[in-house]
Amino acid sequence: MIVRAGAAYRLDVRADAVDIARFQRYLREGDVSAALAEWTAPPLAGVDAPGLAATLDGLTEQWLSAVEVDLECRIESDPQAAVGPLTELARRHPFREGLWALLMTALYRVGRQGDALEAFRQARHNLVEQLGVEPGPRLRALESQILGHDDRLGERREAAQGPARPPSGTENVASIDDSTVGNLPHRSGRLIGRDEDLRVIDDMVAASPLVTLVGPGGMGKTRLALAAARIAAGNRGWGGWLIELATIRSSSEVPRAVADALGVTQRAGQSLTQSVMTVLRSRPAVLLIDNCEHVIEGAAELAHAIVTGTQARVLATSRERLGVDDELVLVVGPLDRPAGAELFHARALAADRTYDRRLYRDEVDDICRRLDGIPLAIELAAARARSHRPADLVARLDDRLRVTGERRTGVPRHRTLRAAMRWSYDLLGRTGPVPTLVRLQRLVRPRRGGSRHR
Repeated sequence: MIVRAGAAYRLDVRADAVDIARFQRYLREGDVSAALAEWTAPPLAGVDAPGLAATLDGLTEQWLSAVEVDLECRIESDPQAAVGPLTELARRHPFREGLWALLMTALYRVGRQGDALEAFRQARHNLVEQLGVEPGPRLRALESQILGHDDRLGERREAAQGPARPPSGTENVASIDDSTVGNLPHRSGRLIGRDEDLRVIDDMVAASPLVTLVGPGGMGKTRLALAAARIAAGNRGWGGWLIELATIRSSSEVPRAVADALGVTQRAGQSLTQSVMTVLRSRPAVLLIDNCEHVIEGAAELAHAIVTGTQARVLATSRERLGVDDELVLVVGPLDRPAGAELFHARALAADRTYDRRLYRDEVDDICRRLDGIPLAIELAAARARSHRPADLVARLDDRLRVTGERRTGVPRHRTLRAAMRWSYDLLGRTGPVPTLVRLQRLVRPRRGGSRHR
């Protein structure tokens, strides 16, 4: 195993035979517990290797980040047990604000408010006296929460109860932290007419680990779910992940779609679903599983496994409910007349900067009424305001598929109203062509995800 390399010698072993290599691999997979188990001592302890100082510092930084994630999870289940390790680590790394924040939280949750404030003062003293800087926003906000006895700070987010409930209301929209780890796309434009739906979803996510948004095509389920997922992830400090199922063809591909989105690799001795759950146990997240309707069996099975075996929250969009135990369902309906008109005006102004909403109030109201308040139809019609005045659009509404035009971006099924309808129509072949029979079948379909009460 020892080979000659120029004037030196090298130990020639597999990378996985080295504990640091295994530590880094587990970190990439998101399995923090397994990674920390590989860290038995500081690397190269007792070895004088000044040329490796930067490498060792980098490894220590990775270890500390993993320790913070692990201790944050331990605070949720047993804050008393986390106080000791956090006290030692905060003293050894006095400038690491994340450790001080966790220590303050743990102390407050075990009823030691004074000690939590003293920890803040100690952290501030270290930063001001030795570095000449004030504590960052996280520590300052935490101090304010402690002084104000903020209810959220005292709640434990245990697996049985679900994550701590963030305050309801539209103020949540403004508090989203887009820097949270994940792949949720940045918000594109204002979400119009859905403030009440966001409040309802916020309550539902607090009450259940699985919330499904259902409704026909073009109602804006995905856009609403994205906004709700950002709120849920941002308030919990979790990662927010979008898993798009529209491009897969069978239920068996659902675990792979989720694993690819999360960057999870299948571990030896585990199924792909088990590997996903292993990662989510150490890396709580909000998962938005979009377009479940055509692979609903696979989506239901995976969602059931995730919500029963991890702390993760799942938001799903579908044409029908998943049928999983404890699932909460919100039917996403059309926009009311004022919200529909506001959406039309906003999209028309984006298409034509000379558009004047004051001139077309009656026509726009008529357009929204005749398009049944469907957001996709309203947006597509408004996009034609550059070439057709609203009065012209009203005159053409007898052929709604033509008057609503098309868009060049976005997923194919949302580029035209005809495409959205085609997506729904094609799904009928999976359950039967007669709408009445489809509805009856949904009523008697067995429940998924549980061995009892099917």
